[in-house]
Amino acid sequence: MTRWVKVSFGDVAKVVGGDGQGIGFVTLCHEATGRAMGILLDKWTLHEVLLRRDSAGECAKQLPEVLYGELSSISTAGYSIRIAEAKDGEYKAELVAGDAPGQCGRGIKAGDAVVLSLLSGMDIFVNEELLSLPGNPIGEGYSRVPMPISAVDSDTLRKGLGTAIRDEDYEQASNIRDELRRRGLPAEPAEPAAWEYGEEDGAEE
Repeated sequence: MTRWVKVSFGDVAKVVGGDGQGIGFVTLCHEATGRAMGILLDKWTLHEVLLRRDSAGECAKQLPEVLYGELSSISTAGYSIRIAEAKDGEYKAELVAGDAPGQCGRGIKAGDAVVLSLLSGMDIFVNEELLSLPGNPIGEGYSRVPMPISAVDSDTLRKGLGTAIRDEDYEQASNIRDELRRRGLPAEPAEPAAWEYGEEDGAEE
């Protein structure tokens, strides 16, 4: 049986360098174990997350906030978000009504689920197995967390393959090739990018 654990928001960071300019990730932290997971955000979702993190008071008239306010005023159902697995380059998230263990939910993009949680206060629960990778201690400022290869999109994987080959990290290169082949894609690297993870404000490690 799946064991669900509640997570909280950590850092929001940009992925800088090469074609990664403009995308980012948000970390979800499980404070009891000191572990974290990262969810990739496209540039549009990154903008929405940063807007609500930095200027929440200015979002009251944004369409998502208005719609949520109207829907919550006519429904007494309690909702939460669950992230069950990572597959084919993305986390699989669901919007769930009620708290029954076997309750089925409606699929939602993981990045959009993050935005929904920020604007509504909905709790996010994740499958504890997704936190099984060792992560950095949770803290303020600079953040770097592991991500399952299955939760990374194919273009980013191909860039990562190029970087792993360049850095002679052959174990990582082999893992990435295996995942690309599993998706039925050529296991060839793209031009390696100079990856650098930092805060939105450009804080350094």
